[in-house]
Amino acid sequence: MEIFTNPIRVIPGNRLIISNFKDFLTNGTSLADGVKISGTTPDTRRIENMTPPWLLWKTEDEQLTLDGRWKLTPNHDLELHVKSSNYPELDGEKIIFRGRIENVEGNSFSFRVQQTDNILGIRSGVITLTGKWQADKNNRLSFLVSKSRNVYDSLTFEGAWEVNNNNEIVYKYTRGEGRSRDKETHLVIFRGYWDLPKGKLNYRFDHSSDSMFSFKAEFMTDTFSSKDRKLQFIVGVSYKQYDVYKTQKRIITIYGSWKLNRDLKLTFSVSYSNRRSRELEFGIEKLFGKHDSLEISLLSKDGDPLGVSVEFKKAFRDNGEFFLALSRSAKESKILGGIRLKF
Repeated sequence: MEIFTNPIRVIPGNRLIISNFKDFLTNGTSLADGVKISGTTPDTRRIENMTPPWLLWKTEDEQLTLDGRWKLTPNHDLELHVKSSNYPELDGEKIIFRGRIENVEGNSFSFRVQQTDNILGIRSGVITLTGKWQADKNNRLSFLVSKSRNVYDSLTFEGAWEVNNNNEIVYKYTRGEGRSRDKETHLVIFRGYWDLPKGKLNYRFDHSSDSMFSFKAEFMTDTFSSKDRKLQFIVGVSYKQYDVYKTQKRIITIYGSWKLNRDLKLTFSVSYSNRRSRELEFGIEKLFGKHDSLEISLLSKDGDPLGVSVEFKKAFRDNGEFFLALSRSAKESKILGGIRLKF
């Protein structure tokens, strides 16, 4: 028996191919740690703990082709409910691949299946599914596995997500049963960047045109100071805990810094991991001058009023000359760049 590199591959339609599947599914006379078969078989206990009779006469180099519905189990294992295969004995069964979520990209989801062999030790293979990411109506993270045109299976991340110090979305989950010391905690980091349309808080994936988490959100306050180094939003997130669904309003914080140049371009610069940075761009609805400050009502980059404003103090060093010029514009209203200023 050889240690395989990756006997698993996925073909168009996210159908699964397992090479040398007798070797992959069996270890002596029992199923390996990484794979469990259960479902419609009458004697489920025998199937879970012994080699299925139909497998005994298969050769090790035979290839198994499976098509069905993908999902994540409550324990964050990957499940395939087989609808059809080149071995009808598996049709209707559920194959659960035990392991961990290894990687998330703009249009893919990778899961590492881990098996333990008493002689060879730990072996593994990777299942990579293609599709797109989105947030569901409860603001939960999900991956849509592409089956055919506009037909998808949904891998729903039932737990809660958060934003780390690099302004990236992080999903934390625990695998295992029983006592805490028998459980494993894993982190999944989604690489992307933020965008702010009206009434939404979008997180777009790097190198993807159609993967995006779009959350229903609202600003925590209606006025910011230019000295503030963060934007805060209230997002209602539903998640599953101990088989009970809960909805919780959470505060999502994005760290960065305000910038206003002489051309009245207003941005909030956000830094991410690997020295990446992007700017959230805002339009300007109104500007109000007050003694030693300037208050700006914000528009989304698409021109929609956001219902919030940011206040710049005259003493703000990087814009000192800009505000000094505004102060010299007399004590009456005037038009600057098509925007009315009041002093």
